[in-house]
Amino acid sequence: MTPSASPSTERYARLALLQQQDPGNALLLADACEAALAAGKLDAARQHAEAGVWLEPDNPGWRYRLAQVLIAQRQLPQARALLLQLRDGTAPQASIDHDLGYIDLLEGRFDDCAQLLAPWVDGGVPQVAAIQALWLRAMHHADRLEDAWRWVEDRQRDGQLTPQAAGVASLVAVDRARMDAAGALAGFALQADGGHVEALLALGCVQLAKSDPAAARAALERAVQFAPHQPRAWSALAFVDMAQFDAQQARAHFEQALQLAPADLTSLHGLGWACAMQQDLAAAGAAFERAVAADASWGESHGSLAVVLALQGDSQRARTEMEQARKLQPGCLSARHAEALLTGQAQRLHGVDKLAQQILGGLGAARRPPRKS
Repeated sequence: MTPSASPSTERYARLALLQQQDPGNALLLADACEAALAAGKLDAARQHAEAGVWLEPDNPGWRYRLAQVLIAQRQLPQARALLLQLRDGTAPQASIDHDLGYIDLLEGRFDDCAQLLAPWVDGGVPQVAAIQALWLRAMHHADRLEDAWRWVEDRQRDGQLTPQAAGVASLVAVDRARMDAAGALAGFALQADGGHVEALLALGCVQLAKSDPAAARAALERAVQFAPHQPRAWSALAFVDMAQFDAQQARAHFEQALQLAPADLTSLHGLGWACAMQQDLAAAGAAFERAVAADASWGESHGSLAVVLALQGDSQRARTEMEQARKLQPGCLSARHAEALLTGQAQRLHGVDKLAQQILGGLGAARRPPRKS
């Protein structure tokens, strides 16, 4: 094996060579298609699937394989059309509904995904682990945390919660501030799959809440290794940097998170305070302006912007933002600090690091600020 090769790519190379020598062998073609998909060679997988459809047009398995390849290529409308054709006129099939639900999830239709999978969630189908996990992800993204958590507790009592679903449930527990439960669920999931990203992310949040940034970093660095496309993992890692007063590294990690999720309030606040700790007030103000634009209903966004404006000497705008913060969120910590700056009761840059730690402390282990109702 060459240093850049992997077992999956090597396996596909062998099967592709055999398939070329026996192009009419449908079983070999199916193996080559699945191996190409596993190796991430999506164009080759699609060619094999389309060849299978041509070779055995009456075999629905080929259209199902083609739909899976199309999902991997993010050709979602085409994949949905194929799956709906397969679903039409036949008895319900868990695998087809799972993939249709996954398309819903990718397209942001979280409630639709949860509704489609609900009949299967507690069923004794072979795909129950994947369906439980996907249903929980949909419930989580739809902010239906109480319903999701009630289901998790019921499945724990009857011993039906799979490790795959437990990993997703661990992040639900984090977002409900159930840190002990989150740690236990993450541990259960990671015993079965050491690369379960949501479990690693939950574990990192739990360790950060326990003021153990070294342990949090170890979990979160694994999470971003396995899922570099996961913005929350990058953001959580940045909060570890902030806990260790490494504003430069935190800024880089928050920016990475925001490349993936540009309107994420938690990351925007983290970036703003990381910039403030570096005394880059222009960048800090820009981050808080983005946070206000993304959701003007959260008081800390206005209060944090007020602090930066006060530090920049823009007293009029600072007071306007401070008053808006108090209107939205009585007792807003950043608004109180902005007032202290405006009345001369606080030194201009003294205490910014401490203020950032106070404001961000609650966010580091949480998913995001509360959404608008």
